[in-house]
Amino acid sequence: MALIRTTQDGTATLEKCNRAAAFTYGFGRILRPLQGAVCFGVGLSIMLHCSLATAQQPTQMPSKAQSDISTDGRHDFDFEVGNWSAHVKTLGHRLSNSADWDEFSGVVTTRALPKLEGWNESEMQIDSQKSGKHIQLLAVRTFNPSTRQWSIYGTSIKTGVFDPPMIGQFQKGRGEFYSLDTWEGRPIFVRFIWQRVDANHTRLEQAYSDDGGKTWETNWIYEGERQPN
Repeated sequence: MALIRTTQDGTATLEKCNRAAAFTYGFGRILRPLQGAVCFGVGLSIMLHCSLATAQQPTQMPSKAQSDISTDGRHDFDFEVGNWSAHVKTLGHRLSNSADWDEFSGVVTTRALPKLEGWNESEMQIDSQKSGKHIQLLAVRTFNPSTRQWSIYGTSIKTGVFDPPMIGQFQKGRGEFYSLDTWEGRPIFVRFIWQRVDANHTRLEQAYSDDGGKTWETNWIYEGERQPN
């Protein structure tokens, strides 16, 4: 399973996660008529459990003093706050071995929610000179202090409905987030990879997998450059 990172002595765990992913994929098909949170919750729980179990080595619980001085992750998205010049590449036909990329330019504005520490919202407006398309998106990012994980809720002006949340966390400036969704009637895994390149540059890649996470196809690449105040 491509999303799982492991060391040489973690082979057995990796194999278990591969089987879990395959089961999740089949489970999603069986329960698809329910259209409900059962399928999504079970699938995403398995996926996140496997990813986190193999991505992190076992460590001792920190002392209270260590916990008090360490960050819990709720400010990991602070770098996104501000105004950005946006360049986006998006794949026109997804999961079909297509190379039909379109390019967009525009702006992203991210605002902190001052009464909700660490939470923020982003608005994106981009246009394509090639296709003439116009895209307007909203993302709301919330933090769970119990799990120390983020949920990213996204919607577009076309639908007005939030997609299933992307759930995950940052490690060393790189964030991985996953959800279970559908594309053209078939269940898929969705992956975000967020990176703070430096203080003035940011990058997001979105990818789909329709084989339980064995392979991934990147279909959205966003690169942002901070605008001067």
